[in-house]
Amino acid sequence: MYSTYVFIDGGYVREVVGRLGLPLPNPRALGSTVTVGGGKIRDNGGYTWTSDFFMKRTIYYDASPDDGTPASPNLEKYWNAIELLPDTQLGFGTLRGRKKSLRQKGVDTLMTVQMLSGVFNNVFEAVALVSGDADFVPVLQEVRRSGIQVVLAAEESSLSSELRREADRFVPLGVGKDDERFSPMKIDGKEITEW
Repeated sequence: MYSTYVFIDGGYVREVVGRLGLPLPNPRALGSTVTVGGGKIRDNGGYTWTSDFFMKRTIYYDASPDDGTPASPNLEKYWNAIELLPDTQLGFGTLRGRKKSLRQKGVDTLMTVQMLSGVFNNVFEAVALVSGDADFVPVLQEVRRSGIQVVLAAEESSLSSELRREADRFVPLGVGKDDERFSPMKIDGKEITEW
């Protein structure tokens, strides 16, 4: 069993579930289905089952406005609920730009620093990255070079082929509107569908 940390790019996940019309997912459940035994992985062109990972911690990264304006109330509730999940933590970058063209800043850097710090301090034996961003190619190269197993989970239509090549295993996300990996986060018994 590989002791595993799950690194989730929240902006990426929100984009995927937004396109699929799904509620915001429970990051801990998402990490579990990607690692612990949650389903099929695509390996060498076919699908096989995996259960050789022990999820030690999930880190959900997102961004808040850097101009002092609050995030939407639903997103604030979501982040507060994530903080209460066991073995789960939040990491924050900032949102910059104009209202229609806001972009995350610092999230990829924070994820990279924490991932490499964990590698060099022998915190985990495997990492699972939930993102499709090619900016993670160099960090995954270094992580694999150090002997750490890499699982990548992403929606295939938004996945960089370079990033896919740097993973030992790949888990497809968003293969349908009923993708079981996106178990909804329930807050006060309700799912958050707007943020």
